[in-house]
Amino acid sequence: MNAHPRSNEINWDIGSILTLASKRDARTLELIARLARVVLDPFSIIENPSEHLPPLLGPSIDRMAQHLAFSRPIRRALATSLGLDSIGPMDGLVERLPDRSASRLSVLLVTEPAETIRSAALNTAAAILHKRIVVLLFKSDRERIRAAFGSAGFRLATQEAPLLYQGLAEIDRDEVGERVLEQSSPEETKSCALAVGLAALRRLLYSCESVLLPIFDLRWASLDAVIPCSAPALAEHQCKQLVKLLGRGARTWPAIIG
Repeated sequence: MNAHPRSNEINWDIGSILTLASKRDARTLELIARLARVVLDPFSIIENPSEHLPPLLGPSIDRMAQHLAFSRPIRRALATSLGLDSIGPMDGLVERLPDRSASRLSVLLVTEPAETIRSAALNTAAAILHKRIVVLLFKSDRERIRAAFGSAGFRLATQEAPLLYQGLAEIDRDEVGERVLEQSSPEETKSCALAVGLAALRRLLYSCESVLLPIFDLRWASLDAVIPCSAPALAEHQCKQLVKLLGRGARTWPAIIG
């Protein structure tokens, strides 16, 4: 008889996970629970589910997801369609979570609300592009960058990054960095910078916890042209600086990332 039961809706060895996690800390259980929620409820991360469940239309899918009788089947169908039900937290991830800040950050990057990730991506872009930003001569350019990144992001680029995150400037690719600074409005600048930041976050996942890449790519599928799947891994010192940078970000992140 199998002493470690498996969930009927998620193909994870729940008993094994609980046994291992209980020996470490509550953060591991919380992060695994976050991943399980994504698999069991893809609506929590997918903005346009109708694109993945043809021929059903968006309004029909939304109504079914809210109906008691259809909620579980429609979520299971979406998870299967997206391939989420084949993603497991094993491959050593559970064992790494208690001891690796980068692994804990990786889980946050695929489970936190989209707006929180956008904020993290903008801060990442500000740090990556700091060498370009600090040498801007015209006040109009500096004010456009400040409006795009926000006061905190602009301070990060001009004051903190040159001292604390110098290695992140090595991620800057000439044509992409120039594109951010060449935009004519704060909105266009922010959109371009967001793509730069998300691309860097994807490379962080690729470098630290590639098993989670499919979830990240599903969330940001519209940025396929800007986030190349063949992007190289980050160097170890770049990963460490990104973890340090993002560990000071969203309100709950410092306690989880550590």
